[in-house]
Amino acid sequence: MLVSTALPVPPDGLSRLPQPQQPTKELPKMERGLSFTTGNAFYRRESAVGRDLSVLAAIAYKREHGQLRALDALCGCGVRAMRYLVQASADFVWANDACDHLRPGILDNLRAVAPPSCSSCPTERWKVSTQDANKLLLGCYLADDYYDLIDVDSHGSNSVFFGSALAALKRGGLVYVTSTDGFSCSKRPYNALASYGTFTRRLPFINEIGLRMVIAGVVREAATRNLRMRPLFSHYSAHGPVFRIMLRMEHGELDLRT
Repeated sequence: MLVSTALPVPPDGLSRLPQPQQPTKELPKMERGLSFTTGNAFYRRESAVGRDLSVLAAIAYKREHGQLRALDALCGCGVRAMRYLVQASADFVWANDACDHLRPGILDNLRAVAPPSCSSCPTERWKVSTQDANKLLLGCYLADDYYDLIDVDSHGSNSVFFGSALAALKRGGLVYVTSTDGFSCSKRPYNALASYGTFTRRLPFINEIGLRMVIAGVVREAATRNLRMRPLFSHYSAHGPVFRIMLRMEHGELDLRT
């Protein structure tokens, strides 16, 4: 015998049956006074301190040099690009992320803080693209389009971007690199050797080892191009862990005698 499992229909029709929920509109987030949306982009408010430091460095650079052209190679939702535009008064910011679906959200966030001068013309102060970061950086190098500040905030080891970032960096410019690869500075020495050319051991001060490991990777990559890099500051955050280092490309060629 078959047993029917159909739900009884209420007297007033279907009004009492569970209705499909409508998607809720995303509430904007706030960071240091700026309102923005993240969409599906990865965002951590705990990393705001690292962004604070890069904005301060950008402000100092513009005061010294009179201009600031920044490139955010892996911009996520675009909050870093927003802060460079508003808080560092950047003359131009290129916001790039390889994920095509993030483009509408990035455009909305940047338009909110630096709207184009007219609806039919491109903005003068910023640009958005969705390219592979290495292709974008090397394309800038080939076009002689160099930047004062290049921010590379990737997940895991970003040593794969060191060479292309240095290629697109102006002499005297700043590069802000990242690593969230905490295991390489403690438990996986061969990963560190492959990514940064450094063989690590598990020691009580592994956080400092992680920072020095990344610095060594950038300096070594620059040396292959006969370039000199000077670390300006480093920052460690336990929530990743996240290692962030700001370096400046020095003028003049590398002198191995010193």
